[in-house]
Amino acid sequence: MEPNADHIYRHLQLLFSRAAKEYGGQIELGAIVPDGGYTSFRTPCDEAGFEAATEWALRQNRMGKNVYVGKNPRNNGWPEGKSGTDDDVDIAFNIVADLDKPEAAEVIRKKDLPLMYRYVVRTGTEPNLRGHIYYDLDEPMRNMNSYCRIQEIVAQRVKGDNIPDPRRIVRLAGTVSYPDKKKRDENYKTELTYLKTYLDGRDPVSPEELRIAFHGNAEPNPPSFDDPIPDLSPTHVQGAKANGGGLGLVSPRVKDPDEAVEARISANDNWDNAVTKMVARLMADGLSADEVVDKAVAEYTADGYTVEQTRREVSAKVRRVLKKYETGQWVKPDLKVVPAEEDAIVDLGIRPVGLLQPMLRKKREYLVPQRFMRGHVTLTSAAPGVGKSTLAIQEAVALVSGHDFLGFEVEPMRVAIINNEESGDEIERRIEATCQCFEVPLESIAENLFIRSGVDAAKFVIAKDVGGQIMATPHHAALKKLVQDLKLDLLVIDPFVQTHFVTESSNEAISRVMVLLRDSVVGDEHSAALNLVHHIRKPPGGLRASADDMMVARGASSMLGEAHFVFNLSDMSKRDAEEVGIDEDDRRSYLRLDDAKTKMGPPGDAVWFERHGEDMVRKFDTEEVGVLVPWVPDTTVGMATQTQKRQLLEYIDGQHGLGKPLTSRGKRDIKSLATKKFKLRRKMVRDLVRDWKRDGVIETVRVTKGGQKLRGVGLTVKGRKLLKSYGPEADLKRT
Repeated sequence: MEPNADHIYRHLQLLFSRAAKEYGGQIELGAIVPDGGYTSFRTPCDEAGFEAATEWALRQNRMGKNVYVGKNPRNNGWPEGKSGTDDDVDIAFNIVADLDKPEAAEVIRKKDLPLMYRYVVRTGTEPNLRGHIYYDLDEPMRNMNSYCRIQEIVAQRVKGDNIPDPRRIVRLAGTVSYPDKKKRDENYKTELTYLKTYLDGRDPVSPEELRIAFHGNAEPNPPSFDDPIPDLSPTHVQGAKANGGGLGLVSPRVKDPDEAVEARISANDNWDNAVTKMVARLMADGLSADEVVDKAVAEYTADGYTVEQTRREVSAKVRRVLKKYETGQWVKPDLKVVPAEEDAIVDLGIRPVGLLQPMLRKKREYLVPQRFMRGHVTLTSAAPGVGKSTLAIQEAVALVSGHDFLGFEVEPMRVAIINNEESGDEIERRIEATCQCFEVPLESIAENLFIRSGVDAAKFVIAKDVGGQIMATPHHAALKKLVQDLKLDLLVIDPFVQTHFVTESSNEAISRVMVLLRDSVVGDEHSAALNLVHHIRKPPGGLRASADDMMVARGASSMLGEAHFVFNLSDMSKRDAEEVGIDEDDRRSYLRLDDAKTKMGPPGDAVWFERHGEDMVRKFDTEEVGVLVPWVPDTTVGMATQTQKRQLLEYIDGQHGLGKPLTSRGKRDIKSLATKKFKLRRKMVRDLVRDWKRDGVIETVRVTKGGQKLRGVGLTVKGRKLLKSYGPEADLKRT
């Protein structure tokens, strides 16, 4: 039984994607040998951390260990080498219920719940159905006492196990569950855990909604499990209604006046819920998103927190409040609709093309034809670790030095690299290795290659989401000025995903970010080309990203529309290796760069590289630094010998006689089988079969065997004569 990497990765995303944007922190994973010890693992709460956690979970689970994940992110003060404690958790983004008992599973089976969960992890089916249900919170909770109380309320209502503690670890979806001896005696089985989501139809909920819906307002004791469940089915609303989450925005502010809410904020008493109330009220009073955020930063920043933390958290609250107003979940009070005056007719600027003068038009300003062009964006995407950053550095060195080791044939240029992932030291090491490998004098790049590290300094961020509005940061104007002052020819930004704080899947938001990035390199008198280095999305389990598919780039598709050139960098595939005669063990040393937006040709049309370790002499030793060396595959296979042709024809005829005719694809693919059986090149087999079909040597045949009708190829009369002309038949081993 094999763990499911996609379910593991998706579960981590659901748990921590909001934390990655709004909080940061660490992810804790744990692996437990049945009846054995515990091993913990930590990784940053970001996309790279999700991938690292997925790989670690797969390795541990394949070793027969049960894998768990901390349901809440750990703060950055979490001590190294220790498992997380409640003191290491100061924020929660979800409420989890553990339904391990048969009666708890029955609650879920009958949908006997006042609020439906957003996703569920099925942890087993034997001896009874078991699982964890998750409620996403519309606002994160920082009051851990309140969090524990809501956890207890939900657990009591669903008759589940009580897991109130913030540090609790839970089963990671997609992993195999291995029961210990005690559970095996109780008929528990080894099973694969499973993730199922309901994100489209079920919104996040507030802590107050959970408390009220699950009878948490009854004090001091929780209600009996037999108490009737209130009817919470949706109804049509006539006119304005009170807003959800206990905010009471339509009714007068008597029960919970503004002064009382602001007093709770000042006392840091349930800060999250109180600030959410004030954000909603201020926006209902007509304040803009920026005005609300500015007021909160000035008046609501609690002791021990920075202004930037407050800005980030309140901005997130503003976005959610706006969404609730826009979708009609909340209704602003006393709204007066004033008919707008009829706008004047707008001139769309459509005009006749006029008499064109092509001889006077300037040529496109390519730095490198079909790769980099002034005033335009190039997107270069690849999976982690393939070599996209190394390639970007080498291209920069080639342009700055004017050395033709990549086939660019250009005069020396000026290039800047902004890398948000690597330190300045690491960037310089790769520059040095490139120069040594391709014999580029260091002095030729010293004054015209510029670098900036987002590790050594603040990360470069060009845009952020403020209350639903995508706003340019001061970095936008600074970058635009830099491009003009330095007269840059090419700007490299690596990686694209770290240049913004907006929703990656939003077409509108990403389009705005792309427009800002392009604008930063375009000026009235001078423009540079822009190369954005980007990640690809994680492909479905068992599949690999295709070199010809520009849609593998991660995030919103509007990014691809805004980019003029889109390239994919990918490892050599098995088929490519067979085409060009590279052994399976060696193929990962080669990679190809494809123009994914314009065309995708055979291996000979791609730009190929071979991975090479450049030995760099250090003060007391040497070290190896990776570079990518241009490589041209041998796509010629020469002429097939008479013996090879005879072997292939005999094989075709023999398989036909056995009732298993060879085909052009699938399990009976002639190219794959003949390549292995006779050590022929795949391209040679493909060319021979194509020519024989054209010349009438082989034809499509149909055979019936064991009740199955099979289709493939067999020899014609002309084919048998050709086979006979090659000499005595060889001994045919029919397999």
